[in-house]
Amino acid sequence: MTEISSLERMLLEIRKKSRYALLATMMNACKKPKTKYEVYLKLGLKYTTYAQLKSLLATALKLKLLEKKDSQYVTTEKGKTYAKKFRRLLKLLQEE
Repeated sequence: MTEISSLERMLLEIRKKSRYALLATMMNACKKPKTKYEVYLKLGLKYTTYAQLKSLLATALKLKLLEKKDSQYVTTEKGKTYAKKFRRLLKLLQEE
């Protein structure tokens, strides 16, 4: 099992409250194609309802952060850029 980085830990904490953090988590999860259920599991059952998942997927598709291929979701280049910039923001927040 790999160790969770402090950035990932921070993301886990704020994703309970932040739609932007959930979208970033979704972008990272879908670098390789994932089914809706796999995305749901990656977001964390404890923090995400199925209705929230549907809303997040609809938003990500509308913003072209994700694309749907057959019955799977995959991150677009725009989605990868979003996730990268979100990580940079987290790093900025960690700096003292």
